[in-house]
Amino acid sequence: GVTSSQFQQQVTWQRALEGELSTTIKALSGVEGAVVHLALPQRDIFSDRSSKPTASVLVSMVPGKTMPGEQVQSIVHLVSSSVEDLEPAAVTVVDGKGTLLSAAGAGVTGGGMRDQQTTEYEGRVTSALQSVLDRVVGPGNAVATVTAELSFDEVNRTTETFTPAEGTPPLNESTSSEEYNGSGTAVGGVLGPDNIQVPNDAGDADSAYTKSQSDKTNAVNKLTEQTSQAAGALTRQSVSVVVDSQAAGPVDMTSLRDAVAAAAAVNPERGDTLSVTRMPFDTTGSEQAAQMAEAAAEAAQREQVITLARTGGVILACLILVIIALVTGRRRRRREEIEDLTAIEEQAQWAPLEQQLPAAEALEAPKTAEEEQPAINQSQRMEVAQLVDNQPGEVAELLRGWLADRRS
Repeated sequence: GVTSSQFQQQVTWQRALEGELSTTIKALSGVEGAVVHLALPQRDIFSDRSSKPTASVLVSMVPGKTMPGEQVQSIVHLVSSSVEDLEPAAVTVVDGKGTLLSAAGAGVTGGGMRDQQTTEYEGRVTSALQSVLDRVVGPGNAVATVTAELSFDEVNRTTETFTPAEGTPPLNESTSSEEYNGSGTAVGGVLGPDNIQVPNDAGDADSAYTKSQSDKTNAVNKLTEQTSQAAGALTRQSVSVVVDSQAAGPVDMTSLRDAVAAAAAVNPERGDTLSVTRMPFDTTGSEQAAQMAEAAAEAAQREQVITLARTGGVILACLILVIIALVTGRRRRRREEIEDLTAIEEQAQWAPLEQQLPAAEALEAPKTAEEEQPAINQSQRMEVAQLVDNQPGEVAELLRGWLADRRS
Protein backbone atom coordinates (compact mmCIF):
# COMPACT_ATOMS: atom_id res chain seq x y z
CA GLY A 1 0.00 0.00 0.00
CA VAL A 2 0.91 3.70 -0.22
CA THR A 3 2.46 5.02 2.97
CA SER A 4 3.13 8.62 4.01
CA SER A 5 6.64 9.96 3.97
CA GLN A 6 8.60 10.99 7.04
CA PHE A 7 8.03 14.66 6.21
CA GLN A 8 4.25 14.18 6.09
CA GLN A 9 4.34 12.35 9.41
CA GLN A 10 6.37 15.17 10.93
CA VAL A 11 3.92 17.82 9.66
CA THR A 12 0.91 15.82 10.92
CA TRP A 13 2.50 15.39 14.33
CA GLN A 14 3.37 19.11 14.55
CA ARG A 15 -0.17 20.17 13.61
CA ALA A 16 -1.63 17.81 16.18
CA LEU A 17 0.68 19.22 18.87
CA GLU A 18 -0.24 22.80 17.94
CA GLY A 19 -3.96 21.94 18.10
CA GLU A 20 -3.64 20.32 21.51
CA LEU A 21 -1.74 23.31 22.88
CA SER A 22 -4.38 25.69 21.49
CA THR A 23 -7.15 23.67 23.14
CA THR A 24 -5.29 23.66 26.45
CA ILE A 25 -4.71 27.42 26.41
CA LYS A 26 -8.37 28.11 25.56
CA ALA A 27 -9.31 26.25 28.75
CA LEU A 28 -7.76 29.08 30.83
CA SER A 29 -10.05 31.58 32.50
CA GLY A 30 -10.85 34.60 30.31
CA VAL A 31 -9.32 33.13 27.13
CA GLU A 32 -11.72 33.00 24.20
CA GLY A 33 -9.39 31.63 21.53
CA ALA A 34 -5.76 30.66 21.00
CA VAL A 35 -3.52 29.79 18.06
CA VAL A 36 -0.09 28.18 18.52
CA HIS A 37 2.66 28.04 15.87
CA LEU A 38 5.78 25.93 16.40
CA ALA A 39 9.04 26.30 14.49
CA LEU A 40 10.75 22.93 14.94
CA PRO A 41 14.16 22.61 13.24
CA GLN A 42 15.07 19.51 11.32
CA ARG A 43 17.53 17.22 13.04
CA ASP A 44 20.71 16.49 11.08
CA ILE A 45 22.92 13.72 12.40
CA PHE A 46 25.87 14.94 10.31
CA SER A 47 25.83 18.46 11.78
CA ASP A 48 27.37 19.49 15.07
CA ARG A 49 25.26 22.61 15.34
CA SER A 50 21.49 22.51 15.62
CA SER A 51 19.12 25.45 15.93
CA LYS A 52 16.71 25.69 18.84
CA PRO A 53 12.92 25.46 18.41
CA THR A 54 10.73 28.54 18.86
CA ALA A 55 7.02 29.09 19.41
CA SER A 56 4.50 31.90 19.02
CA VAL A 57 1.08 32.11 20.67
CA LEU A 58 -1.82 34.36 19.66
CA VAL A 59 -4.40 34.74 22.44
CA SER A 60 -7.88 36.27 22.14
CA MET A 61 -9.42 37.37 25.43
CA VAL A 62 -13.07 37.62 26.40
CA PRO A 63 -14.35 41.19 25.79
CA GLY A 64 -13.71 43.37 28.83
CA LYS A 65 -10.87 41.25 30.25
CA THR A 66 -7.09 41.56 30.09
CA MET A 67 -4.46 38.90 30.63
CA PRO A 68 -2.39 39.37 33.81
CA GLY A 69 1.34 38.73 33.87
CA GLU A 70 0.96 35.53 35.88
CA GLN A 71 -1.27 34.04 33.20
CA VAL A 72 1.18 35.03 30.45
CA GLN A 73 3.98 33.33 32.37
CA SER A 74 1.80 30.22 32.75
CA ILE A 75 1.24 30.07 28.97
CA VAL A 76 4.98 30.49 28.28
CA HIS A 77 5.96 27.66 30.60
CA LEU A 78 3.09 25.49 29.41
CA VAL A 79 4.23 25.71 25.78
CA SER A 80 7.94 25.36 26.58
CA SER A 81 7.30 22.26 28.69
CA SER A 82 5.31 20.61 25.92
CA VAL A 83 8.00 20.87 23.24
CA GLU A 84 11.38 19.21 23.53
CA ASP A 85 14.38 21.58 23.87
CA LEU A 86 12.11 24.64 23.81
CA GLU A 87 13.29 27.33 26.22
CA PRO A 88 10.77 29.69 27.90
CA ALA A 89 12.73 32.65 26.49
CA ALA A 90 11.99 31.38 22.96
CA VAL A 91 8.19 31.71 23.33
CA THR A 92 6.39 34.82 22.07
CA VAL A 93 2.88 35.66 23.30
CA VAL A 94 0.68 38.27 21.59
CA ASP A 95 -2.93 39.18 22.38
CA GLY A 96 -5.74 39.83 19.92
CA LYS A 97 -5.03 43.59 19.88
CA GLY A 98 -1.44 43.08 18.79
CA THR A 99 0.06 43.87 22.20
CA LEU A 100 3.31 42.03 22.83
CA LEU A 101 2.87 40.21 26.13
CA SER A 102 6.05 38.12 26.07
CA ALA A 103 8.89 38.72 23.63
CA ALA A 104 11.40 36.09 22.61
CA GLY A 105 14.59 36.69 24.57
CA ALA A 106 12.92 39.24 26.89
CA GLY A 107 10.63 36.96 28.86
CA VAL A 108 7.25 37.95 30.16
CA THR A 109 8.44 41.51 30.74
CA GLY A 110 8.70 42.25 27.06
CA GLY A 111 6.55 44.84 25.34
CA GLY A 112 3.60 46.22 27.27
CA MET A 113 4.31 44.06 30.29
CA ARG A 114 7.20 46.32 31.23
CA ASP A 115 4.98 49.35 31.68
CA GLN A 116 2.45 47.24 33.53
CA GLN A 117 5.07 45.92 35.93
CA THR A 118 6.42 49.42 36.56
CA THR A 119 2.92 50.76 37.17
CA GLU A 120 2.16 47.93 39.59
CA TYR A 121 5.31 48.62 41.59
CA GLU A 122 4.63 52.37 41.77
CA GLY A 123 1.02 51.76 42.81
CA ARG A 124 2.03 49.29 45.52
CA VAL A 125 4.60 51.66 47.07
CA THR A 126 2.25 54.65 46.78
CA SER A 127 -0.50 52.74 48.55
CA ALA A 128 1.85 51.83 51.42
CA LEU A 129 2.99 55.44 51.79
CA GLN A 130 -0.57 56.78 51.67
CA SER A 131 -1.59 54.37 54.42
CA VAL A 132 1.18 55.70 56.68
CA LEU A 133 0.38 59.34 55.89
CA ASP A 134 -3.34 58.91 56.54
CA ARG A 135 -2.56 57.56 59.99
CA VAL A 136 -0.18 60.42 60.81
CA VAL A 137 -1.82 63.55 59.35
CA GLY A 138 -5.31 62.25 58.57
CA PRO A 139 -6.99 61.27 55.31
CA GLY A 140 -6.80 63.86 52.57
CA ASN A 141 -4.03 65.86 54.23
CA ALA A 142 -1.07 64.34 52.37
CA VAL A 143 -0.26 63.16 48.85
CA ALA A 144 2.47 60.67 47.90
CA THR A 145 3.90 60.06 44.42
CA VAL A 146 6.42 57.39 43.41
CA THR A 147 8.35 57.24 40.13
CA ALA A 148 10.38 54.06 39.63
CA GLU A 149 12.87 52.86 37.05
CA LEU A 150 13.10 49.10 36.61
CA SER A 151 15.80 47.19 34.79
CA PHE A 152 14.49 44.50 32.47
CA ASP A 153 17.91 43.09 31.59
CA GLU A 154 18.62 39.53 32.63
CA VAL A 155 22.06 39.39 34.28
CA ASN A 156 24.08 36.20 34.82
CA ARG A 157 27.11 36.69 37.06
CA THR A 158 29.82 34.15 38.03
CA THR A 159 32.00 34.93 41.05
CA GLU A 160 35.06 32.93 42.21
CA THR A 161 36.49 33.48 45.69
CA PHE A 162 39.79 31.98 46.93
CA THR A 163 40.55 31.73 50.66
CA PRO A 164 43.52 30.07 52.42
CA ALA A 165 42.94 26.67 53.95
CA GLU A 166 43.96 27.09 57.56
CA GLY A 167 45.68 24.06 59.10
CA THR A 168 46.16 22.26 55.78
CA PRO A 169 49.75 21.20 54.84
CA PRO A 170 51.19 22.47 51.53
CA LEU A 171 50.43 20.51 48.43
CA ASN A 172 53.99 20.85 46.99
CA GLU A 173 57.21 22.15 48.57
CA SER A 174 60.76 22.37 47.11
CA THR A 175 63.97 23.97 48.40
CA SER A 176 67.27 24.67 46.56
CA SER A 177 70.50 26.31 47.78
CA GLU A 178 73.87 27.34 46.22
CA GLU A 179 77.14 28.09 48.07
CA TYR A 180 80.58 29.10 46.72
CA ASN A 181 83.88 29.78 48.55
CA GLY A 182 87.20 30.76 46.76
CA SER A 183 90.06 33.25 46.27
CA GLY A 184 91.12 35.46 43.39
CA THR A 185 90.43 38.72 41.83
CA ALA A 186 86.89 39.30 40.98
CA VAL A 187 86.12 39.84 37.37
CA GLY A 188 85.14 43.37 36.54
CA GLY A 189 86.13 46.90 37.37
CA VAL A 190 85.56 50.52 36.48
CA LEU A 191 85.72 51.51 32.86
CA GLY A 192 88.02 54.41 32.02
CA PRO A 193 88.37 56.63 28.99
CA ASP A 194 87.92 54.95 25.67
CA ASN A 195 86.25 52.05 27.43
CA ILE A 196 89.56 50.90 28.85
CA GLN A 197 89.17 49.04 32.10
CA VAL A 198 90.94 50.53 35.06
CA PRO A 199 92.83 47.91 37.01
CA ASN A 200 91.25 46.81 40.26
CA ASP A 201 93.34 47.66 43.22
CA ALA A 202 91.53 45.23 45.51
CA GLY A 203 94.15 42.62 44.84
CA ASP A 204 93.74 39.04 45.67
CA ALA A 205 91.10 38.30 48.36
CA ASP A 206 88.88 35.47 49.51
CA SER A 207 85.25 35.48 48.28
CA ALA A 208 82.06 33.58 49.25
CA TYR A 209 78.64 33.14 47.51
CA THR A 210 75.43 31.68 48.99
CA LYS A 211 71.96 31.34 47.39
CA SER A 212 68.83 29.53 48.68
CA GLN A 213 65.36 29.21 47.07
CA SER A 214 62.14 27.64 48.44
CA ASP A 215 58.93 26.92 46.44
CA LYS A 216 55.74 26.00 48.29
CA THR A 217 52.25 25.35 46.89
CA ASN A 218 49.60 25.80 49.58
CA ALA A 219 46.03 24.45 49.43
CA VAL A 220 43.31 27.11 48.98
CA ASN A 221 39.52 27.07 49.17
CA LYS A 222 37.70 27.99 45.98
CA LEU A 223 34.07 29.21 46.02
CA THR A 224 32.23 29.66 42.72
CA GLU A 225 28.88 31.50 42.74
CA GLN A 226 26.56 31.85 39.75
CA THR A 227 23.91 34.52 40.17
CA SER A 228 21.03 35.07 37.78
CA GLN A 229 19.17 38.34 38.20
CA ALA A 230 15.68 38.24 36.75
CA ALA A 231 14.28 41.11 34.75
CA GLY A 232 12.34 43.75 36.63
CA ALA A 233 14.86 44.72 39.30
CA LEU A 234 14.58 48.20 40.77
CA THR A 235 17.26 50.56 39.45
CA ARG A 236 16.25 53.79 41.20
CA GLN A 237 13.15 55.54 42.45
CA SER A 238 11.99 59.04 43.33
CA VAL A 239 9.52 59.59 46.16
CA SER A 240 7.70 62.88 46.71
CA VAL A 241 5.39 63.61 49.65
CA VAL A 242 3.44 66.84 50.12
CA VAL A 243 1.71 67.49 53.46
CA ASP A 244 -0.92 70.12 54.15
CA SER A 245 0.62 72.86 56.31
CA GLN A 246 -2.55 73.27 58.38
CA ALA A 247 -2.72 69.55 59.27
CA ALA A 248 1.04 69.11 59.72
CA GLY A 249 1.45 71.77 62.41
CA PRO A 250 2.30 69.47 65.36
CA VAL A 251 3.99 66.82 63.17
CA ASP A 252 7.78 66.47 63.32
CA MET A 253 8.84 66.61 59.66
CA THR A 254 12.16 64.87 60.35
CA SER A 255 10.43 61.87 61.89
CA LEU A 256 7.89 61.87 59.07
CA ARG A 257 10.71 61.90 56.52
CA ASP A 258 12.36 58.91 58.22
CA ALA A 259 9.03 57.03 58.27
CA VAL A 260 8.48 57.70 54.55
CA ALA A 261 12.03 56.60 53.71
CA ALA A 262 11.55 53.36 55.61
CA ALA A 263 8.14 52.65 54.09
CA ALA A 264 9.38 53.23 50.51
CA ALA A 265 12.75 51.47 51.05
CA VAL A 266 14.66 54.53 49.84
CA ASN A 267 18.35 53.76 49.25
CA PRO A 268 20.54 56.83 48.58
CA GLU A 269 23.46 54.63 47.44
CA ARG A 270 21.28 53.36 44.61
CA GLY A 271 20.48 56.92 43.55
CA ASP A 272 17.03 57.19 45.15
CA THR A 273 15.69 60.64 45.96
CA LEU A 274 13.17 61.61 48.64
CA SER A 275 11.30 64.88 49.05
CA VAL A 276 8.95 65.66 51.94
CA THR A 277 7.54 69.19 51.87
CA ARG A 278 4.84 71.10 53.68
CA MET A 279 2.57 73.58 51.88
CA PRO A 280 -1.06 74.73 52.03
CA PHE A 281 -3.59 72.67 50.09
CA ASP A 282 -6.25 74.10 47.83
CA THR A 283 -9.48 73.16 49.61
CA THR A 284 -11.85 74.62 47.01
CA GLY A 285 -12.42 71.28 45.35
CA SER A 286 -12.86 69.48 48.67
CA GLU A 287 -15.33 72.08 49.88
CA GLN A 288 -17.34 71.80 46.68
CA ALA A 289 -17.20 68.04 46.97
CA ALA A 290 -18.37 68.26 50.58
CA GLN A 291 -21.23 70.56 49.60
CA MET A 292 -22.20 68.24 46.76
CA ALA A 293 -22.03 65.27 49.11
CA GLU A 294 -24.17 67.11 51.67
CA ALA A 295 -26.70 68.06 49.00
CA ALA A 296 -26.76 64.50 47.75
CA ALA A 297 -27.29 63.26 51.32
CA GLU A 298 -30.16 65.71 51.83
CA ALA A 299 -31.73 64.70 48.52
CA ALA A 300 -31.38 61.05 49.45
CA GLN A 301 -32.95 61.78 52.84
CA ARG A 302 -35.87 63.61 51.20
CA GLU A 303 -36.31 60.80 48.75
CA GLN A 304 -36.27 58.36 51.63
CA VAL A 305 -38.92 60.39 53.50
CA ILE A 306 -41.08 60.55 50.36
CA THR A 307 -40.69 56.82 49.84
CA LEU A 308 -41.61 56.14 53.46
CA ALA A 309 -44.63 58.45 53.15
CA ARG A 310 -45.78 56.67 50.01
CA THR A 311 -45.31 53.32 51.64
CA GLY A 312 -47.16 54.51 54.75
CA GLY A 313 -50.02 55.86 52.62
CA VAL A 314 -50.35 52.58 50.78
CA ILE A 315 -50.31 50.64 54.04
CA LEU A 316 -52.90 53.03 55.57
CA ALA A 317 -55.16 52.70 52.52
CA CYS A 318 -54.89 48.92 52.75
CA LEU A 319 -55.79 49.03 56.44
CA ILE A 320 -58.80 51.26 55.73
CA LEU A 321 -59.97 48.89 53.01
CA VAL A 322 -59.56 45.93 55.33
CA ILE A 323 -61.52 47.71 58.11
CA ILE A 324 -64.28 48.68 55.66
CA ALA A 325 -64.45 45.11 54.40
CA LEU A 326 -64.65 43.77 57.95
CA VAL A 327 -67.40 46.25 58.95
CA THR A 328 -69.37 45.59 55.78
CA GLY A 329 -69.10 41.85 56.25
CA ARG A 330 -70.15 42.12 59.86
CA ARG A 331 -73.20 44.24 58.90
CA ARG A 332 -74.09 41.80 56.14
CA ARG A 333 -73.87 38.88 58.56
CA ARG A 334 -76.05 40.70 61.11
CA ARG A 335 -78.64 41.54 58.43
CA GLU A 336 -78.67 37.93 57.26
CA GLU A 337 -79.07 36.74 60.86
CA ILE A 338 -82.02 39.15 61.35
CA GLU A 339 -83.62 37.99 58.12
CA ASP A 340 -83.15 34.37 59.15
CA LEU A 341 -84.79 35.05 62.55
CA THR A 342 -87.68 36.88 60.89
CA ALA A 343 -88.22 34.03 58.46
CA ILE A 344 -88.14 31.52 61.32
CA GLU A 345 -90.74 33.53 63.26
CA GLU A 346 -93.01 33.85 60.21
CA GLN A 347 -92.72 30.13 59.56
CA ALA A 348 -93.56 29.46 63.19
CA GLN A 349 -96.65 31.71 62.93
CA TRP A 350 -97.95 30.29 59.68
CA ALA A 351 -97.21 26.64 60.35
CA PRO A 352 -100.58 26.07 62.27
CA LEU A 353 -102.49 27.88 59.52
CA GLU A 354 -100.92 25.72 56.83
CA GLN A 355 -101.93 22.65 58.80
CA GLN A 356 -105.55 23.91 59.01
CA LEU A 357 -105.65 24.86 55.31
CA PRO A 358 -106.88 21.43 54.13
CA ALA A 359 -109.64 21.50 56.72
CA ALA A 360 -110.74 24.95 55.61
CA GLU A 361 -110.85 23.86 52.01
CA ALA A 362 -112.94 20.88 53.05
CA LEU A 363 -115.54 23.18 54.66
CA GLU A 364 -115.87 25.26 51.52
CA ALA A 365 -118.11 22.71 49.70
CA PRO A 366 -119.49 19.23 50.34
CA LYS A 367 -117.54 16.39 48.91
CA THR A 368 -118.89 14.53 45.90
CA ALA A 369 -118.16 11.06 44.74
CA GLU A 370 -115.66 12.29 42.28
CA GLU A 371 -114.02 14.37 44.97
CA GLU A 372 -113.40 11.36 47.22
CA GLN A 373 -110.01 11.19 45.63
CA PRO A 374 -107.39 13.73 46.71
CA ALA A 375 -108.58 17.17 45.62
CA ILE A 376 -105.15 18.69 45.40
CA ASN A 377 -102.34 16.98 43.63
CA GLN A 378 -98.66 17.58 44.07
CA SER A 379 -98.46 20.43 41.57
CA GLN A 380 -101.29 22.28 43.25
CA ARG A 381 -99.55 21.90 46.61
CA MET A 382 -96.42 23.44 45.15
CA GLU A 383 -98.46 26.32 43.74
CA VAL A 384 -100.10 26.89 47.13
CA ALA A 385 -96.74 26.82 48.88
CA GLN A 386 -95.33 29.28 46.34
CA LEU A 387 -98.35 31.53 46.88
CA VAL A 388 -97.74 31.45 50.63
CA ASP A 389 -94.09 32.40 50.09
CA ASN A 390 -94.87 35.22 47.66
CA GLN A 391 -98.00 36.69 49.32
CA PRO A 392 -97.97 35.66 52.95
CA GLY A 393 -100.16 38.58 54.07
CA GLU A 394 -103.00 37.92 51.65
CA VAL A 395 -102.96 34.19 52.37
CA ALA A 396 -103.06 34.93 56.09
CA GLU A 397 -106.12 37.21 55.66
CA LEU A 398 -107.82 34.55 53.56
CA LEU A 399 -107.19 31.89 56.20
CA ARG A 400 -108.43 34.19 58.97
CA GLY A 401 -111.65 34.75 57.00
CA TRP A 402 -112.16 31.02 56.54
CA LEU A 403 -111.56 30.34 60.20
CA ALA A 404 -113.96 33.08 61.22
CA ASP A 405 -116.67 31.68 58.96
CA ARG A 406 -116.09 28.21 60.39
CA ARG A 407 -116.38 29.39 64.00
CA SER A 408 -119.60 31.23 63.24
